[in-house]
Amino acid sequence: MIYLPQFLFNHNKFRYIMIILHPITVGIPSVFRFWKSSSEKLREKRQEYLLHEEVVQELKQGKKNEGVYAKAFADAKGNLDATKAIYIDLIVDEKKLQKKVVEEKKSKEDQADRKEKNKLKKEEKRKRERPGKITMLVFIFLNVFLIFIAKQLEY
Repeated sequence: MIYLPQFLFNHNKFRYIMIILHPITVGIPSVFRFWKSSSEKLREKRQEYLLHEEVVQELKQGKKNEGVYAKAFADAKGNLDATKAIYIDLIVDEKKLQKKVVEEKKSKEDQADRKEKNKLKKEEKRKRERPGKITMLVFIFLNVFLIFIAKQLEY
């Protein structure tokens, strides 16, 4: 580990130095998080707020996941207001993960589709090239045959 003076960690300017110098402890994904554009960050925040709103609407309708609610209750140590807040955070995190899973699945399907399309293109190209190869083989065979006949006629 790279040891830096403690005052560097107390200033936001120098936090980036640590991220650049020691990406192993900070984590590579966290380095890329700083490179997102403002519009991407805004879009992600709006999506998160929509998820919060969705969870609140579910709670108002009486829909709740009892297992998650029990965990929230345990984490809040019986405080009902804190239970509600923790429950909302847990459900929002779960919904974010569900969206990521769907996106990853879609990405894998898209990648598989691209591979399949490339495979079909290669097969079509091979089929188009094959008649050219056959024609070339026939031409070579005819030339050899004509040379053979010419040799026979010389004798």
